[in-house]
Amino acid sequence: MISKIIANIVRRNILKSAPEGSKHIDKVGKLIHDIVFYVLVIFSFFIGFEVVGFNV
Repeated sequence: MISKIIANIVRRNILKSAPEGSKHIDKVGKLIHDIVFYVLVIFSFFIGFEVVGFNV
């Protein structure tokens, strides 16, 4: 849940800071959104495993 919120904030900031005539910025924003989201999800899995007691 937090990963999705952070990824949306990053995407929104990329879209806001883009110049007006940029036609590929939406695809770049979606790509960065996906990268940030999946990195944070993997990180949260590692934290969850550490809390449970698995050493990853």
